[in-house]
Amino acid sequence: MRSRPGELIDGRDVWWALDDEEAAEKIARTRVHRVLPFLERMHDPLAMEAQLAPHGAKHYPPPIIYLAILKHRRGETAEAESLLRALHDRTTGPWRERVGTVFASLGSQS
Repeated sequence: MRSRPGELIDGRDVWWALDDEEAAEKIARTRVHRVLPFLERMHDPLAMEAQLAPHGAKHYPPPIIYLAILKHRRGETAEAESLLRALHDRTTGPWRERVGTVFASLGSQS
């Protein structure tokens, strides 16, 4: 699981200016009010799935792989296989190999 602090604020990446005298306070507030609660929620597999699900339609492999693993662990093997198969079919090179390895490790056939 990963997220950038700014994404936890309003769904966009945020960069704080080094010359902003209030930057340290803003970062501290973000850590307390956004980052720590996010990390606490990520102890729950269903919360992890909810965080990852929007990435299912995107092309960056890691969130899709993580989502497939979580679904497989919960017994939703057909959904896990579908996610991995679709990802495998649209990727190339090392990512395609990695997806195939994950697929095989979950007991599926690619």
